[in-house]
Amino acid sequence: MAQCTQLSRNSQERNKTCSNVRSPVQQRRQGRIRAGRSLPRARSMAAKMQSMNEHVAALLDVTCADDADEENRSLYRTAIDAVKRASDMCHGVQRGLAEEDTKAKQDDSPVTIADYAAQAVIALTLMQNSKGGSENVRLVAEEDANELRDGGRLTEAVANLVRTAMDDGELTNAQVCDAIDVGLYEGGDQGGNFWVLDPIDGTRGFVGRRQYAVCLGYVDAKTGDVLLGVLGCPNLPFRGGDVMRLSDGQEGLDSVLAAEARSEQGVAGSVFFAAKGKGTYVGPLDGSAPFVAIGAKARQSEEDAPPAFMESYDARHSDHSFSGVVASTIFDGKSAPPPLRVDSQCKYGLLAMGGIADIYMRFPPSKYREKIWDHVAGICVVEEAGGVVSDAKGRKLRVNEGRFLPEDLGGGICAGSSQSWHGRLVDAIAVAAAATQK
Repeated sequence: MAQCTQLSRNSQERNKTCSNVRSPVQQRRQGRIRAGRSLPRARSMAAKMQSMNEHVAALLDVTCADDADEENRSLYRTAIDAVKRASDMCHGVQRGLAEEDTKAKQDDSPVTIADYAAQAVIALTLMQNSKGGSENVRLVAEEDANELRDGGRLTEAVANLVRTAMDDGELTNAQVCDAIDVGLYEGGDQGGNFWVLDPIDGTRGFVGRRQYAVCLGYVDAKTGDVLLGVLGCPNLPFRGGDVMRLSDGQEGLDSVLAAEARSEQGVAGSVFFAAKGKGTYVGPLDGSAPFVAIGAKARQSEEDAPPAFMESYDARHSDHSFSGVVASTIFDGKSAPPPLRVDSQCKYGLLAMGGIADIYMRFPPSKYREKIWDHVAGICVVEEAGGVVSDAKGRKLRVNEGRFLPEDLGGGICAGSSQSWHGRLVDAIAVAAAATQK
């Protein structure tokens, strides 16, 4: 059974192991937490911020208890703050998008605005908390400001979002563009440690009012180890909702908006935090409850229910038919469980939770190059919860060789909630590849 610890500033409460308590997602699947359950009444923005700050402080008391200095504490706090700011902003943009024709994506569509603005917000937050300012921030990120430099409606819309999110009306359009372009760092193993950002992972999910994530990781340039990962998942409910409905896209913005209408709450999503050697934690994005320590759950006997397997929501991102062959191989030709198809690195968060899915497969088209920002934060979240992420042959993903992963990934990327499930998955992929000559 997964171990679960609610963090508190009180040391006695903090050190108590709740061995009989399952994670919110596990409880939700068993029907212990029902969609629509009453949540606390709305609080002022200042009160919410104070509550979030207290819960982050409690988290840092645990994860930084053995550190001799404040370096990690500052690093962790900055990452959480950056992702929360960007996630709150994206949530607001997607709410507006829900009233538009979400299938029509134009150059100045809300999703494009949110991509640029989220990257600027996170870059500015990192710079504000860096001793050397922008020159000391090495950031590999998805977007650039080329289309914004000439000004116009799109530029102004992005800049206005950033000014609001940063609470800084003095920011100029040029400063916003410069912040976006901080993300042009190439990565690799020759410089110092660097940040990796996907401002909105799961663009199609964002447009389709499904799942998406704001993903920030921190990489050891020399070893390629991911030292820190934070996932902001605004549509992944921390309380309430049926996670299995994620598979057909029903559990997304609509369910969050419904929950907000019932409870008059703010953002109802989740934020995952993981640091190397410190474990993985999840908390509500609106700061309404403490962070909870989570560990992925591996089933130990055939009597246990078979695991769901996760894959990309969109078949353009992964070969669904081959995933089905692999799943059947794992179960020796027996009926495999239905796939749980979810947009974005929310899949990594669910895998870390345990009790929802124990394996994740991604088999993109052969000519597709995987970008490091699509995986870095999620790698840390899964591995610190006891899982493993690798290429399809079981090899460590080399995220310190530039902005892209190496071309040879053995056909794709896979992850298991434990070393045992990961090993079974890698073996099944090899068998299925030989059988289908993939």
